[in-house]
Amino acid sequence: MKYPIAGVAQGLQVTVYFCLPWLLCLSLSVGNLDAQALDAQPAEVSTSQELGVAYLDSVYSFRFEETKRLLSADAEFRDESATALQGSVVGARGAEAIVELFRAGAAALRRADYTIERSFSNGSQLVLVIDYEAEIDRASMGMGQGYASIRVAAVTVLVIEDGRIASHTDFVDYASLLRQVQRD
Repeated sequence: MKYPIAGVAQGLQVTVYFCLPWLLCLSLSVGNLDAQALDAQPAEVSTSQELGVAYLDSVYSFRFEETKRLLSADAEFRDESATALQGSVVGARGAEAIVELFRAGAAALRRADYTIERSFSNGSQLVLVIDYEAEIDRASMGMGQGYASIRVAAVTVLVIEDGRIASHTDFVDYASLLRQVQRD
């Protein structure tokens, strides 16, 4: 069964459905956002699912001031799988530091889109299985010139406290990303 949700955030197509009798899942796709959407204030959120969607939309739409407002002041970000690229876990503590890390990463992207394939929540934790698509500058990875179109799987775990994102942990299929960037 599918139930559309309207008004979560401008430029999104969201469908909520029951993938198993006891498990609520979410399918989301981000469309091209216009300048007015990029300047929009963060959506009012009432559930961890809505907060997670609003937060990810702000990150992948490069609306980092909105991202900062959705993070707790002492939030933590960790990419546990970054060792495949950089030899260690990548992370930041504090909303400002997290946003600066995201801005630096976004500088290498021409576009970024995502779809939440599955999600579940156990109260304060929201787990999202994401299909991520982007165009990434090969030079930013030391792998030639031009942009590579990539599509990778990721799992994001968000911890929500007092209506804000307190922790964001990513697990990304970087082996697949590297293969795609190295293609001609």
